[in-house]
Amino acid sequence: MKWIARVILGVVCCFASESLAEEARPAVLPESHTAPALYLPPDLKALWEKAGGSVEDLKTELNPFYLSGDFDGDGRRDYVLWARREAWTGFVVVFANGKQTRLEQDERLRFPGTTDYWYVHARHLPVNPSPAEDEAKPVPKLKGDALLFIKSEASSSLVYWNGKRFVSYWQAD
Repeated sequence: MKWIARVILGVVCCFASESLAEEARPAVLPESHTAPALYLPPDLKALWEKAGGSVEDLKTELNPFYLSGDFDGDGRRDYVLWARREAWTGFVVVFANGKQTRLEQDERLRFPGTTDYWYVHARHLPVNPSPAEDEAKPVPKLKGDALLFIKSEASSSLVYWNGKRFVSYWQAD
């Protein structure tokens, strides 16, 4: 059986090398014709470029490097990207209307600084009371989809639009 496999492999290799002689090999495409390293949906690409961003600004160490959802509750698709802009690296929300905002941490917006995972928490899903938040703080009523930032074996935070800005509701610590 091994002998037959070696013969078949040898025959295939002979034909492959003959059919790909120098003159038969396809020409190398110039750099401008190669496939882009990142795929962005056309509407995201247009919104990102309109906001002054480029593909080179995107950070891809976190996969996926962008998420989509209706984060402000207007019924249109918004995006969140992990990007590097000037001297700043972080998450940028690009709304369907072309406006954008950075998710910069402050007293009302907290999430794990080194995020391992993130995903969209759909607005119709319940938000459970958090043992990490003050009991007096009510469970948020989502106007749009939310983002859940997770640091493995450490903490997680639900980030949502309250009608004016993004705020967070700590999920676990």
